[in-house]
Amino acid sequence: MSFGCRRCGPKVWWPMRTRIGVVILARMSSSRFPGKVIAPLGGIPVLEILTRRLLQGGFTGEEIVVATSEHPSDDALAEFCAKKYINCYRGDLKNVLERFVNASRFYDFDFSFRVNADSPFVSVALLKHAMKECEDQPSVDVITNVRRRFWPYGIACELINIRSAERLLATVPEMRDGQPTGYREHITSAFYASHEDFNVVDLIPSDNVSDFTQSPALTVDEPEDVVRLERLLAQCNSDPLTFTYENLV
Repeated sequence: MSFGCRRCGPKVWWPMRTRIGVVILARMSSSRFPGKVIAPLGGIPVLEILTRRLLQGGFTGEEIVVATSEHPSDDALAEFCAKKYINCYRGDLKNVLERFVNASRFYDFDFSFRVNADSPFVSVALLKHAMKECEDQPSVDVITNVRRRFWPYGIACELINIRSAERLLATVPEMRDGQPTGYREHITSAFYASHEDFNVVDLIPSDNVSDFTQSPALTVDEPEDVVRLERLLAQCNSDPLTFTYENLV
């Protein structure tokens, strides 16, 4: 198949008056690797790799926002965004769904890509493919390559209808049978758990595309992942800004 830290920005207009943005979910308080989202990978902070790849792929600064928390632990992340001229929205630390929805609404996005900041090697080609699917199916709730996995872990693509996400925010329970549902933290899980109530479109690669499900993960979860990914980049004779998952073939 085949940016200072500010709370507002110009409205971005897309064909059919549909505004599509990229919301990067980020926080500094990872238990396994605190501060991983700005750890250097190949000499460039992980979050900067991600945003620069999006810009190189044709997204504009007004279409990209980092959604982090108002917790003091994320002050350094907000300062990083300000220095790098990346839009930054701050919301609830634990209610990630609310933070995602509010950031999207603040920037007037009708649809938003949910992107995790610890996945620096975003495939802009895959995002654009999802945008084309959205253009063809404007009533869709979610377009995803996560529910049925064919790509490496870390090459996620989830394009979410913000009206649908607002409906989830108003209805999904935090607890069920005395146990946390996780729906407000893992924000697309409720869509997939109740897929009969939503129009969920799965992205499926063409037959001539390799199966990458056994490929190494392309995420930064622990300090060892930085070393592992830098070694992988060297093996592929690539750098963080040009590497693509196809290099794994």
